[in-house]
Amino acid sequence: SELPPTITLLHLARVHLREARELGPRLLERPRWNMCDLVSCGLKRADLRSDLKAEAFEREMAACAYRKHIRVAISCLRSILGLSRTASDSVPAELNLITRCLLVETLLRETKESREISESIQQGLSIARQRDSFAPLKFMLLELQVLTDVRDGKVPFRQIKKQLERCIEMTLKNGSVDPKHVVWYYRFQLLLSHIAYERVKDFPIALSAIRNVLDVARSRNDKELWIAVKTREIRLAMDRSQWILSGDLFKSILAIVELPTEPEANEGSLTWVKEELQLEKRVAIGQQLKVYIMLLLTLYYSITGVSKSAKWWLKNLQEAMDESEQMEIKIEGVYKVYLQSSDCLTRQRRLSMITPVKSGFCSAPIVDSPFTKLFEEVDLQGARAPSELTNSTSTQYISISTMPLDFIRTFIYILGIAVYFDGHGKSPKALQYALEGVERIDRQLTLGLQLLNKEQKNVSTDFRLDEIMSLEFMQLSLDRLLDIKIEAILMMSQLAIIRSDFQGADQLLVNAIRLARGRGRWKSLSARISLIKGMLSHATVNMVPARKSLLAAIFISSSPKMVDCGQISLASDVSILAKASYVLARLSDEHYLDCDTELEAGRLLQLDRLTKELAAAVKDSLPNLDMSIQLVLALRCGEIVRAKQHLTVALNDANKTSNTHLKTILLGLLSSMFLNTRNDQAFKMLHSCFKLAIGFNSGKFKSQAGLFNLVGHANLGLWAGRKLLGEHFSF
Repeated sequence: SELPPTITLLHLARVHLREARELGPRLLERPRWNMCDLVSCGLKRADLRSDLKAEAFEREMAACAYRKHIRVAISCLRSILGLSRTASDSVPAELNLITRCLLVETLLRETKESREISESIQQGLSIARQRDSFAPLKFMLLELQVLTDVRDGKVPFRQIKKQLERCIEMTLKNGSVDPKHVVWYYRFQLLLSHIAYERVKDFPIALSAIRNVLDVARSRNDKELWIAVKTREIRLAMDRSQWILSGDLFKSILAIVELPTEPEANEGSLTWVKEELQLEKRVAIGQQLKVYIMLLLTLYYSITGVSKSAKWWLKNLQEAMDESEQMEIKIEGVYKVYLQSSDCLTRQRRLSMITPVKSGFCSAPIVDSPFTKLFEEVDLQGARAPSELTNSTSTQYISISTMPLDFIRTFIYILGIAVYFDGHGKSPKALQYALEGVERIDRQLTLGLQLLNKEQKNVSTDFRLDEIMSLEFMQLSLDRLLDIKIEAILMMSQLAIIRSDFQGADQLLVNAIRLARGRGRWKSLSARISLIKGMLSHATVNMVPARKSLLAAIFISSSPKMVDCGQISLASDVSILAKASYVLARLSDEHYLDCDTELEAGRLLQLDRLTKELAAAVKDSLPNLDMSIQLVLALRCGEIVRAKQHLTVALNDANKTSNTHLKTILLGLLSSMFLNTRNDQAFKMLHSCFKLAIGFNSGKFKSQAGLFNLVGHANLGLWAGRKLLGEHFSF
């Protein structure tokens, strides 16, 4: 028998949407003529297309085909709705709602037809309210309405918040969550948290929504969902620099999750809680969520200065990534959690389903179409087909977006720079991570992500709406890669300064400025770039530009614009480092006191004010910042005993964080402190300082006309060498 026209049109729409999706990776390949502004390292000619005209023609044809498939799909969906208006008996209400959901989401992704979207949603809601069985489709339309208002940009957050609160109330029954609609309760709460924080940076509302989900998940014994949402709470706490809270949240996860245990608990480690808490059964989670938790743990230990734990977790993270590749996980960026289910079959089924990312990493729920299950269970011939998924509450699930594995592989390089951020040695690990990371990012920017270029062999015939990976998402993925590349270049510039490669540091900084301005990131990165420029000028003894750059960094980091960019914690850290660097730059200026009395008094008052602000920040600062503050306080306190105490604290922090550069400086200062009291210890410290300074050699300075042979760190090596020479002559 022939298929009904509505089913045929719906099938054609899904086929054309699938064809459009398969064209996406080709459209995201960057043309060769447009690579020079992004790629800094050379690529092999075999990786690039040789014929520019043929390449341009292919891209134009692919773009035309993409637009054609989208237009045909939209026309098919509109035709179904047209049939429902002319002959209402031929189109069931359920199919009408399914078509409207598919049409609205396609228009939302691919067009700017806001009026048609709004009208279709309102008409669909009027149909969905007629029967209680249409509740999932009604919630789907309500969620799409919220996403439409978010994309509009003109709708205030207050109105969006009220819409989501009304949606949440619809999922309640007698004041508690209705088990039939618990998935939508979770999704609306997570969506509220995501919009509140990502759009208006309203931390209390975002945190309240997350904790509502955690409370319900705990009461329903949805342990796996509780763990997945807990990672979002950890991200918010880390973003707000609430490190004590972040540590407590990590402890609550480590107590119930099966993760590797550190052989020896380091100072500041959180793994001891596993031995103290006796639990009946640990929760087995999927490999993707496990990798993401390990990534957050490595980042946490790196920022808080627990260097040994950070290196240990980074090693285990890399091993877990290798296991993930062997397991051939098909999910990229999505973790699907089945509620109230812990059987192995369910977990295996979760790892075999694909749903793309639609929002930030581990943030908002994926719009996982509820009509997918309904459509899968109905054969095109009208007969019922067996399906593992049913509408019972025991098999409900929710999809949480996480960082895709391909992004994690790239992000590990940046994480490796931060964990091994030490420029000491002939070939520092941090520099190796940086070079390999930038090369990988350049290849991804030009040839596309592995995530985007996957072969479509495993695409099932029951194609889902959420598997349609829009160009908007692909472009967002490439933008994130550029952000990671800018971060890597800034770190490489800092390493170059430490290793006295001043010319290389300047070139890297110029490249970072060009990328930041070209990608619209200058507003959020200007303070940090000004700080690094000030450090470079200070290292090359250009004191006037150094002071101007550091003052600019202090001013920008204290500006409300940084708060508007969501860079609250970064602005605070940059402000502290800029103030400390400015004080050190002023103290190292030989002409600082060569001025009249009034100007000298004003500058001293300025330094006193900055020193007091730094002293007030000691209580809440992490070791990475604390050791810089302690160095300034030691130079400004005016007492030998107190100065020794400050330097000792800074030296302990430098050892804890494996900061060899600062350790070298501190050993040199301590040798001066002990010079007249403990000459033997002073000489050992000075000799260690000189040895460490030699290790900071960039390897780029050779015997050339107009260049000196620099050994190790230029300033530290010369300073320690002069001090050692003076000691030898004194004997």
